[in-house]
Amino acid sequence: MKWPVLWIGMGVVVDQLTKAYAQAELTFFSAVTVCKGLRFQLVHNYGAAYGLFHQYTGVLVALNACIIGGIIWYLWRYYHRPLAQAGFYFVLMGAMGNGIDRLVRGYVVDFIDIRIFPVFNIADVLINLGAICLILDALRTNRDSRAT
Repeated sequence: MKWPVLWIGMGVVVDQLTKAYAQAELTFFSAVTVCKGLRFQLVHNYGAAYGLFHQYTGVLVALNACIIGGIIWYLWRYYHRPLAQAGFYFVLMGAMGNGIDRLVRGYVVDFIDIRIFPVFNIADVLINLGAICLILDALRTNRDSRAT
């Protein structure tokens, strides 16, 4: 992937802009229906995934920083497969976006509600895209190693 810093920056900026918009335009307990199956609803998530560990904000900030540092080091040192790199970049974008929220606000702004998952944000989408890329890369690598 060319220009990873630019792509990572763009992902973080889009995440932060959408969260700023949600904070400015949405109110608590008042969902806005966008289309069938999609609503915007303002939620402050003080924990990790699904609100878990909400009483450990400081630990979550430190863990987030370790994850970001670990991914950067791992990419720099080891990873050269394009799909794995893309996966790590997506996870990095999401971790940075949610990390900024925790560091600045003390909570993560969530606003996308599709009713079958807890309310989430763009950073969460990026993290999940990264996980999908990493799983596909692992499956492909496993398949390629068995073929030889």
